[in-house]
Amino acid sequence: MSDSTVKLSLDKCCQDETTLDHLLSLLFEPTPTLHELLTPAILEQLRGAPPPKTYEEIIDICQAVGRTWTWEQKAEFVHGHPKIGAPKVTGLSGKEQGSATSQVVLDR
Repeated sequence: MSDSTVKLSLDKCCQDETTLDHLLSLLFEPTPTLHELLTPAILEQLRGAPPPKTYEEIIDICQAVGRTWTWEQKAEFVHGHPKIGAPKVTGLSGKEQGSATSQVVLDR
């Protein structure tokens, strides 16, 4: 994928809530906190600003938004990610954690 393709994709992703929410759900776990707090806050941050040029910039914006959250909101967001070694991890988390983990390892 060329840099211009990434830029075009990021431009589009940052224009509407549904597309941005989908992008953030790929970067993080799709949770109620992501949908209800993070996505709207990111859209607000980006309104009137130049769109991010890289995924790192989007993640940096997410970190800045997360720093404004209460500890309870932060905990809800983190708890949306499956625990390492969870027996039934699917999707990207399954790939990330190696969903083929043997039961012997999980039982430790």
